[in-house]
Formats: sequence, structure tokens, C-alpha cells
Amino acid sequence: MSRDVAQAIVKHSELFHALYENPMYKRELAEKMGVSKSTVYNAHKELEEYGLVKKKNGMYELTKQGELATVIHYGYMNQIFYLTTLDGMASSD
Repeated sequence: MSRDVAQAIVKHSELFHALYENPMYKRELAEKMGVSKSTVYNAHKELEEYGLVKKKNGMYELTKQGELATVIHYGYMNQIFYLTTLDGMASSD
């Protein structure tokens, strides 16, 4: 199950980062991400199963677990970027 959650976080990372800023309506989220409303709906349903996203007052928002997952994912991606930068620097020597 944890592997499924990790894959869902990576798959929908753009949605996590968009919602980390603030809750959004489906239409707003679809426009921001450049996807259809049905894509947003399907992502929400998948992430809701894992307790990462919820719908409140018609808006999609991250749960506390979703916020934590976003921070961890963002940090992970920054570390990967840093490692690839170091690799490029080592190659130029």
C-alpha cells in the first residue's frame, strides 16, 4: 500500500503543489494545471482514498497528511536537483 501512495504522490505532484498554496475549486485547479475537470476529479478520488486530499465547501484541499507529503516530495525533488547539479559539476572537471 505504501508503494501505491508514493506512486500517487509522484503522479499527482502538480496537484499537491497547487493545493499547498490554498484550496481551490475543481475549475480553478484544472485551469492552473492545464488539465480537464474530469482529470482533477479522478486525481481527487484516488488521493482521497489515501487520506491526502479532501473536498470541503466545494473546494479541494490537502489534509495534514497531504501537506506533509507535499513538503517531503518538494524536499526530495530539491535533493535530486542538487545531486544532478553536483554530477554536472564533477563531470566538468
